[in-house]
Amino acid sequence: MKMKNQSVFLRVILFAAWWGVSGVSDGLSSKAVTESGFVSLPCMLVLCCAWAATGAKLPLHKDASTIKAGTCVGFGLAALFWGVRLGSLVTVYAVKTSEPLYTTGVAIYLGEGASVKQALAVAVICGCSASLSVSVTFLSPIFAFASLSNLLLSCRTVFVKSILTSTGAAPLQLFSSISFFGFLSLVPLAAVEVITLPFPSLYTLALCIPSGICYFFYNYLGFLILESVSSCTYAVGKEIRCLIVYGWAALVWGVGLGDMRHLLGMAGILLGSVGYWKALKENTVKTQPDHEFV
Repeated sequence: MKMKNQSVFLRVILFAAWWGVSGVSDGLSSKAVTESGFVSLPCMLVLCCAWAATGAKLPLHKDASTIKAGTCVGFGLAALFWGVRLGSLVTVYAVKTSEPLYTTGVAIYLGEGASVKQALAVAVICGCSASLSVSVTFLSPIFAFASLSNLLLSCRTVFVKSILTSTGAAPLQLFSSISFFGFLSLVPLAAVEVITLPFPSLYTLALCIPSGICYFFYNYLGFLILESVSSCTYAVGKEIRCLIVYGWAALVWGVGLGDMRHLLGMAGILLGSVGYWKALKENTVKTQPDHEFV
């Protein structure tokens, strides 16, 4: 019993570290984007720093799935921070709370399989609509960019899960390769920004260095988690991360939390997440070894 409790404690610590470093990375990147007016260049620098944090000497995975995953990461980050540039981190993360629905759909479409527990991810987003009704309209560019980011990063998750399952690739090496290809995918867009916009201060760009290091830890921890769980379970874990970043940003900037619809939305997300994990533990027929990590 003592060993089991220690195991659960370590898993909680891992998830907490995963969520924490993601908030720091997104906060620093958002500051770099809003202060510089650039989007692709900061994202490219974050991916470059993350790749460098792996040692930048690991052999690259050059298969089609890895290149697709890297491209999805590059453009997914750019879409996310275009939404931040047009609105705010709070507004974008109101939309990001719907990512489990995208991940479930992509997983089913690409043949990962689905079960009742995966369908429960839809319940996790029930609180999202309340936040969306306050923060952003469905026809706005902010909603479009955040939704595009959801789709691209969901594709990344499913591609990574497929690679880890089929090839047994080491998470660190796979993350290094995906970061490298994500970095390459943004070079043309960053070049256009450098040519057409006034160059930002070095201080602003320097924010991308700690952001990239936090991004490395966040994603490397995420890859370790994704080795043990399904894409859908991983997405629900990210759901809590979105909620934490959303609440943190709202508290820091004093936006949103005073509105009852925001509070109802956040409560719905929490209830949906608790329901998902409870159903996951009660489900005895497993297609993925989720029980090892819950």
